[in-house]
Amino acid sequence: MPPEQPREGQLLEIVTACGDLLIEQGRDRYGPVRSPLFASVLSVAGRQIPMSRPPDIPGQRPGDRAYGGGNLLHDLPLLGLFYALGRRPGYERFAEAADAYLRWFLDNCPNPATGLFPWGEHTYWHFFYEREWSEYDFGVGDHLHDHLRQAPVWFWERVWALAPRRVLDFANGLHWHIVDEATFEYNRHAYVNRPARLTPGPRSCDFPRHGGFYILDWIFAYTRSGQRHFLDWAERMDRYHQEHMDPRFQALLIETRTNDPRFAQFSGAQQLSLAFSLLEAADLLVEDPAVAERFRRHAGLYIDGYLRMPHRPAEGVFASATDRRDNTFRAAHRVWGSVYGGGALASVGLICAGLRRLTGRADLLDLAAAAAATLRRTPFPGDTPVPAIDLGLAVGLATDLFDLTGSPEFLEQARHHAGAALRHYWADGLFRGAANHPAYDSQMGVAYLIQALARLGLLEAGEGAALPADYTAR
Repeated sequence: MPPEQPREGQLLEIVTACGDLLIEQGRDRYGPVRSPLFASVLSVAGRQIPMSRPPDIPGQRPGDRAYGGGNLLHDLPLLGLFYALGRRPGYERFAEAADAYLRWFLDNCPNPATGLFPWGEHTYWHFFYEREWSEYDFGVGDHLHDHLRQAPVWFWERVWALAPRRVLDFANGLHWHIVDEATFEYNRHAYVNRPARLTPGPRSCDFPRHGGFYILDWIFAYTRSGQRHFLDWAERMDRYHQEHMDPRFQALLIETRTNDPRFAQFSGAQQLSLAFSLLEAADLLVEDPAVAERFRRHAGLYIDGYLRMPHRPAEGVFASATDRRDNTFRAAHRVWGSVYGGGALASVGLICAGLRRLTGRADLLDLAAAAAATLRRTPFPGDTPVPAIDLGLAVGLATDLFDLTGSPEFLEQARHHAGAALRHYWADGLFRGAANHPAYDSQMGVAYLIQALARLGLLEAGEGAALPADYTAR
C-alpha cells in the first residue's frame, strides 16, 4: 500500500516511469497505420486498448470518450509535461515524443474541408479506422467540433513552430461556429467535416467559455500572422458577450436562448473562464494596447460579477449557478465527484489562483484559499469512482497556492492529495481514470493528475519554474 504521503523524490520517479510506459506501450500500435499518438483508453493490467469497452462511471457520457483512438485535447497537459521534462538533462526523450505526436497529428488529422481538429467532446482520431470518429454515430455522417477546454498558448506556439499553416486553418475554421454573421451569435458545436453552418435552433449553445476559447485562438493567430480579420472576429466576440451581459449582476447566462431551464441560469465558472481567456489574449496584444485594455476591463467585470454571486466560502459552498431573475443561489460546485455539466470545486479554485497571477487581486487569492480549505476538510471518497481530474486539480490548486504564498500548509495539503492519488489511482505503472477503474482513460482527466503530481515533484526538487500551473480545465 502506498504511504499516506509520497517520500521525497517519489513523485518524479513515478511520473517519469509512467511517461516512459506511455511512450513504450501506450502509443498507437493498432490498425494498418502505427502512429506516435497516445491511446485514450488503456487497460491497466494489459497496457493496451481493451477488447471490450470499460464501464462508464457515474456522470460520464459514453459518447464523450475516445475508445479505440486518441484525443489531443485530453492529452495537452501530458504533452506540456513532456516538454517540461524534456528540458531536463537526460530526459530529452519526452520532448521528442511530444514533438513526434504533434507532427503526426498535424500532418494527418486536421480536416481538409474546415481546418478543424478532430478533438474535444464529440470527435477524435480512431486508431483502427484511421480517421476522425464520433462515438455518437459510430463514425457515420457529420462529426461535431467542440473546443471542450482552452488550448494553452504554449501549444499554439509549438504548432506555429511545427506547422504554422495549421494554426491559420484552424483559426479560420473556428468561424464555422458563427451561426449568424450579423449578430455574431455562435454555437459551441460546428461541423468538423464540411464547411457549413449549423442551423440555429431553440437552444443557442453559445456557452461563454467557448467564446473565450475562440478569442484566445484568434488573437494568437492574429499576433503571429498579422491577418486583421482574426482581430476583428475576436473583438466581435467580445462585444457579443458584453451585449448579453446582465448589467444588474455583471453576469452571463449559460446560453442566451434556451428551451431548457437548466441553461436559463447564470454560470459563474463560465464567466470566470471567459475572463481568463480575455486576460491571456490581452497579454498577447502588445502592439494593440487599446484592445488589450478593453479585454482586461471586460474581464474585470466578469470577475466582479462572479464574486458578487451568493457564495458562502466559510461553509464550503461556492455557487455554480444562480437565478437569472435575482442572482439567488441555485446550485453549488461539487467538492468531489464531478459529472458532465457539474465541474469540481478544485477547478474554480485553480482558476481563481491563476486569475490572481494575471490580475494581482487579493480577493481571488482568498477565494482560491477558501476552496482549498473546503477540499482539505472534506474527506476524499476513495471507494467511489471519482474521476482523476478532481484529484489532479486538487493537487494543482494546493501546489499553486504554495507557490503563490509560500505557506507550508498548502504544501502539506498538496502532498496529502498526492498520497490519495497514489493509493487510489496509481496501479501497475499507470494511473486509473477513476478509483477502482480498470483502465487509464484520458476523458476522465488523467493527464491533469499526472501533470499536477509532476509539478509538485519538480517544486519539491527546487525546479518549480520548469512546469507552470495548468489552468486549461475551465
